[in-house]
Amino acid sequence: MKLDNINKLIIGTRSSALALAQTELVIKKLEHTFPSINEIIEVKKIEVSGDKYKNKPLRDIGGKGLFTKEIDQALIENRIDIAIHSMKDVDSRLPKGLIIGGVIEREDPREFLLNNSSKDLKSLRKGSLIGTSSLRRKAQLLRTKPDLKFAELRGNILSRIDRLNAKEFDATVLAYAGLKRLGIKPEGFLVDLDTMLPCLGQGIIGINISEKNNKIRNLISHINDKKTFKELTSERSLLSSLGATCNTPICGLAEIKNDSMILRSEVYSLDGKECFSIKTKGSASDAGLIGSEAGKKLIDITPSRIIESWN
Repeated sequence: MKLDNINKLIIGTRSSALALAQTELVIKKLEHTFPSINEIIEVKKIEVSGDKYKNKPLRDIGGKGLFTKEIDQALIENRIDIAIHSMKDVDSRLPKGLIIGGVIEREDPREFLLNNSSKDLKSLRKGSLIGTSSLRRKAQLLRTKPDLKFAELRGNILSRIDRLNAKEFDATVLAYAGLKRLGIKPEGFLVDLDTMLPCLGQGIIGINISEKNNKIRNLISHINDKKTFKELTSERSLLSSLGATCNTPICGLAEIKNDSMILRSEVYSLDGKECFSIKTKGSASDAGLIGSEAGKKLIDITPSRIIESWN
């Protein structure tokens, strides 16, 4: 397929090993459809606030948007043509003028618990110290094993693994998708979805673009995975409906089989003692509606005292 009069394609990304691996996956998709595109691609690494300030929880310094705002700002200012993001890091509201132009096929969305001694959650030593800054992961783990202890842990995948190997913690939890994309096979085990639903958007690489740039919009549409895009649409609609932030222990996963979608979603109390779940079904063509309905139902069944504790 021929390029549509595009002379250069500047791709904005974080500089972490995972971000660069994800960018390479997008480039390979583009090259498969447009064999000559590698001649015009330039990758621009952009330092983001989330990578600068690693000693505080995200919820205390501005939320997960700290991983995306500098890159999206470069897109708004036309310093780059597309922005590559892990969709689990993208706020429910995009900056004005930007849209998600496409996604590539979703990787396995499950969680992986890294440790050197156990093969399932229940066999973790009593009182094990888990390194994580995620309120969702804390709540989910406490619901299964209330005796666990936690310590704040932020940073990229490799630095977290280094700290685990240095025995600062007994275990930590990472998205399996990131480990796979980096080719890392650590000690530990996959956690089944019935025990830990993932963060909304987990395992999905998205491509933000300017809404008005029709040439780029058309280019990215050719590599968009429609099934994954519908699943993401439903999950982000749920996120928006709930008005969720980094303080919200929410999780969910949309799955399409044939033309039908099932969206599983849960919210937790911060201590993990209470969990409220909804399973919403419908046509995949109604992805956004399914997500918003799930959000409304979760709000209806979740006690106000728990919702207030998230703020």
